[in-house]
Amino acid sequence: MHVPPAASDSGPREPDRLLAVAQPHPTWTTDQQGRVLAINAALLSYCGLGEDTLVGRSLEHLVHPEDQDQLQPPHGVQEHQTELRMRGHDGQYRWFQLDTRALPGTAAAGAWITAATDIHRFRFSVPEMSEQQAFLQHVIDESSDCIKVLNMEAQLLSMNAGGQHVMEVDDFSACELAFWPTFWEGENRAEVEAALDAARQGKTASFQGFARTFKGTPRWWEVTVSPLRTANGKIERLLAVSRDITARMEAERALSESQSRLRFALEAAELGDWELDLRDHSSWRSLQHDTIFGYPQGHATWTYETFLDHVVPEHRDYVDQKFQSAVAKGEAWDIECRVRRADGQERWIWTRARALQDQEGNKEYMLGVVKDITNLKRAEEEVRTLNATLEQRVEQRTQALEAQTASLDAFVAYTEAVGTQTEPSVLIRQALAVIQTRFSGVSAAYYEFDDGLWKAREWTLDLPQETLAVITSGLPSETPLIAQTLRAREAQFADAWDAQREQVRETEQFGSIAAYPLMLGGEVVGLLSVGLKDTRTWSEPDKALVRAVGRSLNLALERADQSVRLAVQNAELEARTRALEAFASLTRDLTLKSDVVALIRRAQEVVMSMLPDGHAAYYELEGQTWRLRSIVGQWGSPGLQQAVEGGLPYDTTRNFIPAWTQGQAHYLDVYDTSIDNLGEATRHFGASAVLPVIVNGERIGVFAVALFDSRVWTNIDKAVLESVVRSLGLAIEGARSLTQLAQRTEELERSNRDLEQFAYVASHDLQEPLRTITSFTELLARRYQGQLDSKADRYIHFTVDAARRMSSLIQDLLAFSRVGAENHQLAMVDTSQVLEDITRDLAEDLRESGAVVSWDSLPSVYADPVQIRQLLQNLVSNGIKFQREGMVPAVHISGHEEGQVFHFQVQDNGIGIDRQYFDRIFTVFQRLHNREKYKGTGVGLALCKRIVERHGGRLWLESKVGAGSTFHFTLPVAAQESESDEE
Repeated sequence: MHVPPAASDSGPREPDRLLAVAQPHPTWTTDQQGRVLAINAALLSYCGLGEDTLVGRSLEHLVHPEDQDQLQPPHGVQEHQTELRMRGHDGQYRWFQLDTRALPGTAAAGAWITAATDIHRFRFSVPEMSEQQAFLQHVIDESSDCIKVLNMEAQLLSMNAGGQHVMEVDDFSACELAFWPTFWEGENRAEVEAALDAARQGKTASFQGFARTFKGTPRWWEVTVSPLRTANGKIERLLAVSRDITARMEAERALSESQSRLRFALEAAELGDWELDLRDHSSWRSLQHDTIFGYPQGHATWTYETFLDHVVPEHRDYVDQKFQSAVAKGEAWDIECRVRRADGQERWIWTRARALQDQEGNKEYMLGVVKDITNLKRAEEEVRTLNATLEQRVEQRTQALEAQTASLDAFVAYTEAVGTQTEPSVLIRQALAVIQTRFSGVSAAYYEFDDGLWKAREWTLDLPQETLAVITSGLPSETPLIAQTLRAREAQFADAWDAQREQVRETEQFGSIAAYPLMLGGEVVGLLSVGLKDTRTWSEPDKALVRAVGRSLNLALERADQSVRLAVQNAELEARTRALEAFASLTRDLTLKSDVVALIRRAQEVVMSMLPDGHAAYYELEGQTWRLRSIVGQWGSPGLQQAVEGGLPYDTTRNFIPAWTQGQAHYLDVYDTSIDNLGEATRHFGASAVLPVIVNGERIGVFAVALFDSRVWTNIDKAVLESVVRSLGLAIEGARSLTQLAQRTEELERSNRDLEQFAYVASHDLQEPLRTITSFTELLARRYQGQLDSKADRYIHFTVDAARRMSSLIQDLLAFSRVGAENHQLAMVDTSQVLEDITRDLAEDLRESGAVVSWDSLPSVYADPVQIRQLLQNLVSNGIKFQREGMVPAVHISGHEEGQVFHFQVQDNGIGIDRQYFDRIFTVFQRLHNREKYKGTGVGLALCKRIVERHGGRLWLESKVGAGSTFHFTLPVAAQESESDEE
C-alpha cells in the first residue's frame, strides 16, 4: 500500500480544528502518556462516540487487542508509522495506517499528532505509502486555525503557516518570543491569564474573546490552551489554538437582532407563536399563545391533544381533519375555530402553521402562529346585521329620493320661471302656475292676514265663484288647518278632506288639502294652500312637491323683502353720504378759521340744500330766553321774524324743550301751531325738527328746522340732520380748541422770550461783580499766602475755586440763553473744518489725556456756524472728559445723509450712561457725577439739545455703562425758509 507521507509541522494545532482540516481522515493529538488532547470530526464519525468520551483518555479501547502495543510511538523518535485495526461505530474493525510525528517545538513535552488512513481495502493489494508522513504537516499548515507553541512564560515559540496568515503575520521573526497576552485587551486579558495558569497546572482551558491581528484587524477568537508534557510527564510547553469566529459571532448577533425584531412584531400583532413536535405532539409556545387560551402564567404541558380539548366539540372534527391533511400533504394548516378558554369563555381563534421536513423528507416539526379574532368575528356579525338593515333602508331611501327628485325638479322649474323677479305678486302667481303643472286636478291659493282674517289674494283660475267668495272674504285663524299650520310653523297635510269638519264652506270638491306657512323675519306673513280634487291621501312625493314649491316661494319672498330693505338702506346711505360730503367743506374751512358762527351757517346751508322750502335756525339759551344766532332760509312771516329777534321765552317755546332736556332730536311730522305760543306767526309751518348741538359733552344750543309743508320725517331725513348736527358739534369743538391753542402758544412764546431775556440780562449783569470778587480773592491769595494760619489759606482757596466755578456757570448760562435770544446767522458750514478748528483749540487737553479724535468725510450743513461749533465741541469734550481708568480716550465722528436730514454720530469709549438717566442729562444743571471727579456745570448737553432743536433737528443717545456712548443728532438737508429770527 502507498499513503502520502505527512508534511512537516510548523506549529501546534487546536484539536477539533485539526479534525475539520484533516477530513476525511481521522486525526488526533496526544500527550506523552497517550492521552487525547484533541480529535477531529472524522474520528468521531467513525467510532460513533462523543468528544467528551475520548478527550483526556487513551484510544486503546478503540484498537484491536492484538494491535494496542502499536498505538504509542517508540520512545525517542520524532516520526512513527504503523498499521493497526480500529473499531468503528458498527463494531467492526478496519485496518488503518497511522502516521505519527511530534508537534514542532514540543519534543521535550512529547506531544504527538496522528493521522489515520483507512487502508482496509488496500491491505494486501496496495504498496506502502511513504508519503503519509507528509500528510500531518500538510494538515497543520493548511489549517486556518492559529496553532501556537508557547514557553511557560507565554512567549511565542512557533506558529503554523495557516495561523500566520489568519493573524496577518508576514514574518514570524517579528513576533517570535512576543508575550502572547499582550495581544488581548480589557476583560479578555484576564481570561488569557486564567487559561495560561490552568494549562501550567496541567488543565485544558477554553474561552472566547476579542483581539486584534498583528496588523490591527479586530476579530473574535475561540481559544483553547493545553499543557504539553515531556516523556516523564513534566509540563515544559503550552499549546494555544485560536480559531477565527468573527463571522459566526456576527451571524449570531444578526440572528439575535432578527429574532428580537420578529418577537416584537409578533407581540405588536398580538400573535402567539408555537412549535409542535410531530413525533410525540409535545410543544413549545410563547406566553402570548398560552394567554390566548386563558393561561397568562403559562401552561405546564401543552400537546396537540390539549389543544383539541380546548376546541369546542362542534369544531373539533373539522380542525383535526384539516390538521391531518396539512401534515400529510405538506400544506399550510390555516383554520378559524372557536375554543373554550381556561376560564370557560368561548373565543374565536385563527391559527396558521406548516410542517417542516428533515433531509430525508420526514415531517418532524410544525411551526405556527395563533391570534384571538373574537372582536373581528363580532365586527363581521355586526357588519352582516348592518348590511341587512341597510338593504331595508336603501329601499326606503330610494322612495324618498324619488320624492326629493320630484321636489328638486319643482324647485328648479320655479327658480327658472321667476328668474331675478322681486315683485311679490308675480312670485306668488308663478308659484301657483308651477303647482298646476306638477299636479293634476289641483287648485291653489295664497292668503294674507288682514283685519283679523286670512284672505285669499292670489288663486288659480279653476276655482268656482262660490269658493272664491268664501276664501276672499276671509277665514279665521281658528280654522282647524290654519290653526295647525300657524302652531306648527311648517307644512300641514289634511287627508280625506271634510269641508264641514274643517269649517271651510264650498270646498266639498277637494279630496285633500295642504297648507304651507310663508315666513319673513320669523313671523308667518302668508299661507300657500293646495287642494287635490281626485286624491284623498297625500303621498310622500306629493308632500315633497308642496314643500319644495313652498320653500322656493318663501326664499323668493325673502329675497324680494331683502331687496326692498336694501333699496331703503342704500337711499339712506346715499343721503348720509351727500350730507357728509357737503359738510366736508365745513371741516376744510376749519383749518383756515375758527369762526363758530360761520361754521353754524355752513351747516344750515348744507341741511336746507336737501330739504324743501323753510328755514334752519340756530338758538342759544341766555338765562330763560332763546336767542337767535344764525338763520338760513325764509322767515315766511314778518311777525315770526319780529318775535324771534326779540327772543323766545324758554317755558313757552315747548318745541325746543325735549331736544334740550333729553339731548335727542325731536321731530314733528305735522306742526302744532299752539306748541310755541306764537299763534298766527307760525301758521305757515307744516313740519319741524329740533336737534341739540353738543360740544365736549355739553349742550350749547339747538338747531331748529321749520318746513312750510307737512312732512313725514323719513330715516333718510333723520340720518342727514343728525349727521350734520353731530359734525357741527365736532367742528365747533375743534374751532374752540384752535382758539385756545393759539392763545396758549402766544402766552408760551411771550413767556419764553421773557425768560430768555431775563437769563441773558442776569448772567450778563452778574459778570462785573463776579470779576471783582475773583480778582480781589486771587490778589488776597497771592499776597497773604502763608502769612495767615492754614485755615485762612484753605478758606481763601475755597473762595477762589467757588468764584471760578461761578464764572464758568454764568458763562455757560449766558451761552445757553444766547441760543434762544440771538438771531440765527445761517450759512453753509463745513463740519470737517469745524472739527479741525476744535482739535487745535483742544490740543493741550488732547496731549494731557492722550485722547484720539477722528472723523469720516462729513457733509456740509446750512446752519449757524457758531452754534454748530459749540455743539460739536461740547460733544467731543464730553467724550474726552468722561473716560474709563486705564483706557486711552477715543472719539469718532461720522455723518451721512438720510432722506431729508443729515444724521451725525459722536461715538466715545468712555464710562457710558445708564438708560434711566438718558432724559435727565439733557436738562440744564443736571449732573450724574460729583465735580471733584469730573468738572463741569451741567449745562453742556442741555445747550447741545437746544442748538439741535433750534435748527429743526433731534438729539438722542445710545449708551451702556462701561462700554461708551454714542450721541446722535440730525440737521435738515435744506434751509428751513419758514424759520424766522424770532423763533
